[in-house]
Amino acid sequence: MRKHVLFLLVGLCAQLGHAQSTTGSVSTLTILPEDVVRGSIRLVPFKDNTNRFLLTLDYSERGAKKLVAFKSAHAGQMIRSRYGTYETKPRLASTNTPPVATQGKNPEMKAVLQLNAAEANTVLTALKAK
Repeated sequence: MRKHVLFLLVGLCAQLGHAQSTTGSVSTLTILPEDVVRGSIRLVPFKDNTNRFLLTLDYSERGAKKLVAFKSAHAGQMIRSRYGTYETKPRLASTNTPPVATQGKNPEMKAVLQLNAAEANTVLTALKAK
């Protein structure tokens, strides 16, 4: 019985991997400086590693609406975000994106990125450009 379940799971995973690799397209949302609340951008170094940083930011109302529309249009699909030339790793878009009206209380209206120093510099430069 265990072997049958294991083979079934391996087969399903292989099919899923093949389906994702054959479709190959990942929709990309480009985040612009006006999509972010300038004063909300924070860069915090990790204590145990000098080349890793946590960058957090809040989306502006414009950015939040853009994010919600993008996620709604691509629900269940692979998506990524672009900040300047930096792109996040592809991830599955949520199928239950909350309304923009809840952005003040909603963690989805924030971005949290784990970056190295070069990536952090790329994102900061892109978000501060006008």
